Amino acid sequence: MNAKRNGAVIVIIAAHVFAIGWFYWIHYAITTAPKIESIANNGSQGGVWVVNLSDSSDNSTRLRFIDHRVAEMMNYIPWSSRDSILSVEFFDFYSCNTNLCHAHPDGRICLSAAAFKSHPDVFYHEFGHARHFRLNREKSNFEAKWENIPGGTLHTDLHQDVAEHTMHAYQQLQGKPSVYDSFPRDPAYQQKLDLLKEYEFIPKY
Repeated sequence: MNAKRNGAVIVIIAAHVFAIGWFYWIHYAITTAPKIESIANNGSQGGVWVVNLSDSSDNSTRLRFIDHRVAEMMNYIPWSSRDSILSVEFFDFYSCNTNLCHAHPDGRICLSAAAFKSHPDVFYHEFGHARHFRLNREKSNFEAKWENIPGGTLHTDLHQDVAEHTMHAYQQLQGKPSVYDSFPRDPAYQQKLDLLKEYEFIPKY
């Protein structure tokens, strides 16, 4: 009889421990995750959702994005340049001042959910803009060096050229088809790739 009673007590204690542990885990997940908030709403069409990378100084926490694919893609970006991104915003309707994916000078990246789903590498294009903006705010000489490279142009607009090269560099890094595969011996492409490494748009390895 005592054995049964002791067994019941053990089960009750174990259930309480499990419940306490479960509530603690939920509390930890809520308090340590970055703040995700709806910043716009358009009725049944949905809204814009934001993950603010400045919510936490903990780098592991900073990578908990709305879409796990972005978190995976962020793993390729050098730690030292991730603070070029202030936030990543997904929107599912025509908002954020435009219906296209884009980056703001303060480091906010806006991604159309539909565009990102069909072409995820657009994230690297927008990161290229965010990094470029950050370097300009710091008054670096990156832009002057880029403009001094003759050729290797993917876009007539300077900012778009940098962003396109950044995206293709990450595609090559991940073993995907890239423009760099078509011009392996072109010195201009190599010079721009080297400049992206020097200013930490992409890893140096």
